[in-house]
Amino acid sequence: GVTPAREQAWLTAQEAVFALCARDPLDVLADPGPLIAPLPASEPLYWRQLREYQMAAGAFYAAHYVQSQQAFARIGRTPGHPMQAWGAYLALRSHLREFQLPTAPPPKDAATPPAKAAPQQVAALETPRREGAAILRDPALAEVHEATAATLRRAAYLLAPRQRFEELTALLDDLRADPSRDAALDDWQLMSYFTGDEKADARKLATLREAHPWYDWVANVTHEDAAATATVPPTAPAASAVCGRDCLYANQAWGRGVGTAERRPEDFTTGQHRAWLVAALMSDAPLVPPMEREALAVPVSAPEYATVRYWLAARLAATGHADEARALDEGLLVRLQASRPLSSSAINLVTQQRFGIATSVADASTWLLMSPVASTNPDTGERADPALDVLVPSDDGVRWLDRSLSVADLLQVAHALKAPSAWRSRVAVAAWMRADLLGDAPSALEAAALVEQWVPSLKPVALRYRRAPVGAERHHGLIVAALRHGMSPDPGASYRDSGGTWPLAKPDETVADLWCRIGDNEAGDYMAGMPAPRKSRLQPPEVTADPARRDAERARLLKTHSATGYVGLHAIEWATAHPADKDAPWLLYVAVQSSRGGCVDPDHTAISRKAWQVLHQRWPRSPWTEQSPYFF
Repeated sequence: GVTPAREQAWLTAQEAVFALCARDPLDVLADPGPLIAPLPASEPLYWRQLREYQMAAGAFYAAHYVQSQQAFARIGRTPGHPMQAWGAYLALRSHLREFQLPTAPPPKDAATPPAKAAPQQVAALETPRREGAAILRDPALAEVHEATAATLRRAAYLLAPRQRFEELTALLDDLRADPSRDAALDDWQLMSYFTGDEKADARKLATLREAHPWYDWVANVTHEDAAATATVPPTAPAASAVCGRDCLYANQAWGRGVGTAERRPEDFTTGQHRAWLVAALMSDAPLVPPMEREALAVPVSAPEYATVRYWLAARLAATGHADEARALDEGLLVRLQASRPLSSSAINLVTQQRFGIATSVADASTWLLMSPVASTNPDTGERADPALDVLVPSDDGVRWLDRSLSVADLLQVAHALKAPSAWRSRVAVAAWMRADLLGDAPSALEAAALVEQWVPSLKPVALRYRRAPVGAERHHGLIVAALRHGMSPDPGASYRDSGGTWPLAKPDETVADLWCRIGDNEAGDYMAGMPAPRKSRLQPPEVTADPARRDAERARLLKTHSATGYVGLHAIEWATAHPADKDAPWLLYVAVQSSRGGCVDPDHTAISRKAWQVLHQRWPRSPWTEQSPYFF
């Protein structure tokens, strides 16, 4: 059983393992220190087996790879061992470390050892591959299959790079093979890295493109080379103002033989030819009738059917045939939504493209929301399933809502989004707040009625607003409610709505984080050091019913202080005029605390000082005054 002494012994041994792991490998080779000792035979088997694992791990990090390999292998062969599933895999890791890393400290004047010859590289890889294959064949070790496969790929890359590169190249040259299987394309790209020497890399890239047709195509459609004009094969025609050399090369590769006796009907059905059809459609060249006819003739059963239709619609839209593009996108969406397995990514791509060629605000609203397919950690880039199964707009859609619409347009979007959603509520809240800030009482009341109907937590707020007299009291009530619930005049800046529910914030944690600049939520000093958002090929549609009204509203809203400054000025004015208001000290507290950072204005210190002075002079004994010892 668990006792404090046994638990402490396990922790002490684990800390010793971590200490070895954290040290520089060469320092460990010079002086690994004492290895972890076994537990007495009098201890229960479970605790002795956990110590065996710690001893093996300690030997591994102390560069005693033969010892750790033997210890991990024993663990893997011991039925019922708590770490049995990891034994064979970690024995494999130990074996690879023995090949890969030195087991004794090198002399200080030692030269870099020469690379092993190819036969030696292959021989070094045979045993680890055999050990790994045994793990992958054992269903009882499924827990470590993925890790084992990744380890074997890395071993091949490190121990026999030439053989591994040849294997991957042969696999990728077979167009019937799946390039994503076992990360083949990723590994090939890693091993064909470029050095940064522009001329040498250009020569290498040109050689790869000439030797491998599939890579020629990949380099063309991704423009992944840094010096594209130097790496296009010399047969490519000269660039033009409309179409660069890669673009012209793609169209030439597709159109080779068009209109001549050399072109055979079966050329239209080969995968290689259709690949260049896709590349040509992706380019900026004019869409010629033979290309359009061929794209439309691709059968539904072809794996490239959806890709060809998607890019054909893009070319049609770009060349003034938006009606045809819209029809293509809508037909493709019907087919994709009926396909199995369902591809949310494909549906989202076509939905976004259809959104970008909308004819009106109502039409754009139909294609605004999409299904999230993954979440990304902004710090690590690690991807995971979306946290909530909710419909969301793309980044382009968010920018369209925040920057491209008048209050009347936002209300039209809210009405057009028939299904209940967090974003429908966000749009209604944004329309309400913008209309109020602009003094547009009829629109504010219309939006408040929608919020009252759609958002239960904001129903009392909306009801009070609609019943309050027009003027300062109504506006003040909305500002206080916005602070407490996190309501924003920018749909894309509703940080605290919790999926459209807008819960109350704790009074002492409330800050004025409702907007930076209304109509431009990516502005603000705190964004100054960050890269500008990527410009999308599919810009949000310019479909507002009244551009002049939209521009006039946006110009007024952009001149408004940040939420920090606006709330600060409002708090000072309201507290001065309404000293009996019990919420006035809290509002001044929020104004002061909000000025500590985030989106602030050039005069934020003056506003913070004034709010602090009013709070301390008029309410010296308030708890909110005690929590505001400084201004910022």
